[in-house]
Order: sequence, then C-alpha cells, then structure tokens
Amino acid sequence: MIRNAVRATTVLLATLAVPAVIFAAPLSASAANKPLSASAANNLCETNGNNYCLGSADLNLYTAVTESKPGRNLIATPLGGTFDGFSTYLLQFSADATKCVASADNLVDIVIHPCNGGSGVVWAKDSITGHIRWINREVSQHYNQDMYLSGASNGTPYFTAPLRQTGVYQRFDWV
Repeated sequence: MIRNAVRATTVLLATLAVPAVIFAAPLSASAANKPLSASAANNLCETNGNNYCLGSADLNLYTAVTESKPGRNLIATPLGGTFDGFSTYLLQFSADATKCVASADNLVDIVIHPCNGGSGVVWAKDSITGHIRWINREVSQHYNQDMYLSGASNGTPYFTAPLRQTGVYQRFDWV
C-alpha cells in the first residue's frame, strides 16, 4: 500500500517537473529580442526616420496608435500559429493587456481594439536583417497582399501599407 502511494507521488512529481524545466530553459537569441511578459515590456520603435515608437493618447478602445516619443510599453504575445509562414502575435499594451494594437475597421488606420475577439489584432512577425516588420493578418487577407504596420515618421497615426511604399517606414526594433 505504501509502495503504491510512493509510486503515485513519484509519477505526479515527475509529471510536474517536465513543464517546470521547459519554462526555466533560457530563451534562444532570436526569442530574446521580443518582450514576452509585462516585466520585459518595451517600446516598439521605427528604426529609420525619427525613431518614433508606438504610442497613444490613452488606452481607450478605438484610440489611434500614433508615432510617439517615448511610446507605450508593449508585450508581443505569441499565438502559436502562422500567417504567410510567419509566427503570429498579439501586440498588447503592458499597462492593460486586454487592449491590443490593431487595424481599424476601415482596414487602414491603426487603433486600440480588445485583444479578446477584437478585429485586426493578429500580427505576423517578419524578421529581416535584425529588424521586424509586422504584417496585419486581417488587412492582408482583405487586400490579398501583405499589409504592414507603417509610419510616416512625422508624429502622425500609424497605418497599414504594402511593403516598400514610398515615404513609409516599416522596420521596427524593441528598445
């Protein structure tokens, strides 16, 4: 009887130890360049132009996401899926993780939507030469081409645009 109890306890502890080891493993170098928790949250900023970051006047739903200095702290939360071969994420505000960076209903502007069930909240991370381009899944599906998080580098609201549109900045880094 005691032997069965010891055996059951050992199996239970071993089962719990495997996830603990997985979570304790260090992040790979590629995973280390994106915030995954509120404690690691940082600003997501353009790498060209005036180095503006994603910000907003407040965290109310449907508020425009604008080029700001400094920006708001964000959390890149992996969704476990892919879009066009790139891993998908939510870009959550660390001050209120129920709110996400999203495409507006007009499929152009970037605004704040609820993360749970909000439209336009899924972003695909295209990492290029050490920088990040963010593809909005909903807008891309609507226009049948990849549409990227974009800024004009002049302090105005962010928007979506096709890759390499003239006068548009689409490369970002965590700072």
